[in-house]
Amino acid sequence: MTATHGGEPRPYLIPLNIHGREVLSVDMSSGNQGWTAYFSAAVTDLGALVLVRLAPEVPPVGSPPTTRGRTETALEVKEVRVTTGHRTAGFASSLLREIPILRIEAAINQTAHRRVLTKRTPDGSLLTQDLPGGQRFRTPPSMTTAMDRLSLSIDDPGGYRKPDRFYRQVADLYLHQAAVSSRPAHDLAEANGTPVATVHRWIREAKARNILLLPAHRGGGDPAERWARTARASSSTSEEDPEKETK
Repeated sequence: MTATHGGEPRPYLIPLNIHGREVLSVDMSSGNQGWTAYFSAAVTDLGALVLVRLAPEVPPVGSPPTTRGRTETALEVKEVRVTTGHRTAGFASSLLREIPILRIEAAINQTAHRRVLTKRTPDGSLLTQDLPGGQRFRTPPSMTTAMDRLSLSIDDPGGYRKPDRFYRQVADLYLHQAAVSSRPAHDLAEANGTPVATVHRWIREAKARNILLLPAHRGGGDPAERWARTARASSSTSEEDPEKETK
């Protein structure tokens, strides 16, 4: 394997399109643990880092053997790590949609590639040992944690200059509702008989006063709206674009 800077082996490249602009770059260093970097025009333009971890397929417990004498095992994607880049304002699920898991698994299981990669992929025990942090937080909770049902009624003192305590109430109720609804500003407006534009103004002022804390906006959409939409969409097969409530 040809060495590059610092004596580190050159990565093993697997193209994912005929132009070579979409590629898997497999770590061939001595410390590799099945990691490969995925590069595409979209990922590069965003300045993101997408790492995909490969490992041999493990049949489900109790499943009948299907090898029929074959000893080779398919490789599959076991883990994905995404780091947002300097050209993005935060994490969005649209970045995850840029990762073509099925095409990656087709590419790595081409015979020539699979035989190279199989020697450099960890088994299931290493994957488990390498997980960050403790163990209890990764275990599904035995008890459900119900969310409090809060009244969405806001005590408006009236007047043009409102005190911080008013905007703190707006911020708390907005974030509470954004965790369960894709239209928190509409919900607050409905509950208070107030125009949506007025609620948007309250939200902007709460942010300006550094009372409502959220990651920076991207493209006019509110991160809380994206978080709520992503949470609901995780159990479905498709995801619509987040609603842009706050202008």
